[in-house]
Parts: sequence; C-alpha cells; structure tokens
Amino acid sequence: MALQWYRSTSALYTIFPYCNLYMYNSSFNESYTVTIPATSSEPQTLTTPATSASANLKTAPTANPVYTGGMYDVFLALGDSITQLGGNSTNNGWVSLLSHHYRRRMDVLNRGISGYNTEQARKIVESKGIEMAGRDDTFAGATPTVRLMTIFYGANDSAMKPSWRHVPLDVFSANLRYMVSLVSDPESDYYSPETRIVLVTPPALGERMYEVSWKGTSEQGVRKNNNTKLYADAVKEIARDFKLPCVDMWTAVEDKVRKFIGVDPFDGYDEYFVDGMHFSAKGNQLFFDLLTQTISSTWPELRP
Repeated sequence: MALQWYRSTSALYTIFPYCNLYMYNSSFNESYTVTIPATSSEPQTLTTPATSASANLKTAPTANPVYTGGMYDVFLALGDSITQLGGNSTNNGWVSLLSHHYRRRMDVLNRGISGYNTEQARKIVESKGIEMAGRDDTFAGATPTVRLMTIFYGANDSAMKPSWRHVPLDVFSANLRYMVSLVSDPESDYYSPETRIVLVTPPALGERMYEVSWKGTSEQGVRKNNNTKLYADAVKEIARDFKLPCVDMWTAVEDKVRKFIGVDPFDGYDEYFVDGMHFSAKGNQLFFDLLTQTISSTWPELRP
C-alpha cells in the first residue's frame, strides 16, 4: 500500500478513501512516496528511502500534542455579536483565525451571542458556570479544561437609553468583576486556576458610519463613541485590579483612524468596521493580532 505525503504549512490530516491511505501535512512543498507492505499484520514504521529528497524531513512542531482520540483543552470566547460574528471565516473572523492557529492544540469555542450585554451574560454564568460553557460530552467522561478565555463585552452595555441593551456603567463593572471572580476566586464553586483570562474593551465606535448603517431602526442614535470610551476605561480598570491582560480595542482603533477624522467621509472607521461597530476583515485582523500578541507575551506556553 503506497503512502503519499504532501507538505505545505503545518497541520496533519488523514483520510482513508477505500483501502488507500492518503495523508496531508503542511510545512514543505514537496511530495514523496513510501511503501507499507499490504500483507503484514504488524504495526509498520514509516520510513523514507535514503535517496529521497525528504530524507531529512522535519517532524511536526513539538507544541502540537499527539492526538489520542480524546478532547483537546478549550479556548473559550465569551461575548456579544462582535464575538459571534468572529466565527465568520468569509470575513476573516477573529474566532475563526484562532481556530486555525490553535488547531491540534486547543478547541476554540465561540460563545458570543448577538445582542447580549453583561446582565444577560451574568445570568447564564450564574446558572451554568463558565466551566460548563467549555464542556463537551462527545466522548464519555471527557470534560476539557478551559485554558484560555476572552471576556469581550461593552458594545451593547454602552448603548444609551432608551435602548433596552443599556446597562449603567457601575452595573456593567460589577457584572464583569463577578464573571472574572467566578473563575479566579478560590472560594467560587467554579474556581479554575488553570484558566487564563484576557479582558477586551469594546472597540471605538464609528458614529457617522453607524448612524448611516442603522438609520430608521431602533438602534439609531443610541450609541456614542465618547460613552463607549467610559466602558472601555472601566474594563481596563478591572484588568488592573485583577492583574489581568487587557486588549484595548477602543484605543487601538482610535490610533488607526486619528489621521482620517474630519477628512474621510466615515473618519476612517470604514477600514475597520462594516457598520461602525462590527469588525470588517481588517478590523478582525487587527484584533486577532493584538490578542495573540498579548497571549504570547503573557503566557508564552499558550501562544498559538
């Protein structure tokens, strides 16, 4: 039985069409063939001929664990529509990028729910626990550990009255502190010392673009960038108090668009958003880069 390898970037996939074994691994751009005796019932060692151009083939990255058939540990993404839409690979979604980069290391679970604020999110974690959000019973007795978690709220909480999504700033802060404590407090029923938390501020709001995009709806006129900043500052304060890393997306976007304000029709926010609030492909990439840089510098062993 012939075994054909193709290499190009990093993952290893195995497909069994009929009786032939086909394997794909990325890292190189050459292919080669080795032979396994089809009649042998003994486990076979895969070797390459000494004359093969791939005789010095690199092994898989040591960071990738050997798959044993169980569940991987989990990267849990909690948030609102910005997280939910992050799973859209056609828009370069940041959660889909995480799934790609953490393949064979962690399973990335998207628990972003459109329209949610911290009041609604708190009710879920109070009744279920954050640990339960990462649970998967695909394999009997398997409860993966949540190794990394992003908590990304504030875009809805910062909506102003009469929006039903509005959450007063002090209540927003209390809700976030509760969710962090649920995981980090040894007295909590859901204490998880293995879980590393990254807080994320709501991104800056492109007001002109937002008003055009939501014109004629109940969402028009309820969001202002200076109010969003208050909620972003609250997230940063909580991160300091709990000594957690924080990705400041409000400042990151503002730094990018500053030179366009008053010059571009949408002040440059149309580069990073599709409607003034939800990320474009470029906005997703910006956040993904900042998030992975934060993880790599804070916990190098958990870098993608």
